[in-house]
Amino acid sequence: MIARSFLSESRSPWWWHVINYIARSLVTLSGLFLLFAPLPLKPGTAVFVRTLGLVMVLFGLYRVAWYHWRLRQQHHEEE
Repeated sequence: MIARSFLSESRSPWWWHVINYIARSLVTLSGLFLLFAPLPLKPGTAVFVRTLGLVMVLFGLYRVAWYHWRLRQQHHEEE
């Protein structure tokens, strides 16, 4: 809810958008780490960790795309 209240303001500072993109990208990067890092895990656990990594990558990409879409929508409404 905090991010939504800042997003709904007419003018958010530029650094706030940078922080949002970084935070959302970290979810994607964490997922990539879980997906591709050679972790010494048991075979059953490795499948779970890789699946979790894939879900995190997809969720992170969704969050970045959604935030970008909302920013574009907000800028078009201001014009």
